[in-house]
Amino acid sequence: MADDYIQQLSETEKVTFVRALIFLIKSDGRVDDHERECIHEIVNIYNIKNKVAAINAPMGEDILLTEIANTINDRHKALSLIRELLTMAHVDEELGDAEVNFIEKVAAKLNIEPEKVLQINELVLERKDWLVKSAVVMESA
Repeated sequence: MADDYIQQLSETEKVTFVRALIFLIKSDGRVDDHERECIHEIVNIYNIKNKVAAINAPMGEDILLTEIANTINDRHKALSLIRELLTMAHVDEELGDAEVNFIEKVAAKLNIEPEKVLQINELVLERKDWLVKSAVVMESA
C-alpha cells in the first residue's frame, strides 16, 4: 500500500479506512489465512492496534457507508481510500462482484465520479504490473 497519506489521517479516519478495508476483505463471505494476515498488516500500517474495539464494532454495509461519508471529508483522502480499496481488491487476483459493488457505493458516498474510479483502478493495475516486472528484472521473483 502506498502509505504516504496515512500520516495525514486523524485517528478516526484511520479507523474508518481500516474498517472499510476489512469490510472489503470479508465481502466475498470468506476470509482465508492470507486475508487474515492482510488484516493484521493493515492494522499495523495504520498504527491503530490500540483501537481494536473500534475496528471490531458492528459494521453493516449501510452503517459503514454512513461512517465513511461522515468521516472522510477531504477529496485527497477520499481518493486515497478508493485507491486502497482497489489495491486490496486486486490482491487475490479475483475482483468479485461484491468488492466492485462496495467500492462503487463508497465512491458514490464520497462524491467520486465513476470515471475517476476507473482511472484509479488503471493506476492500481499499472503499479501491480510494474511491481511484477520490477521483480523479474531485479531477479527477486
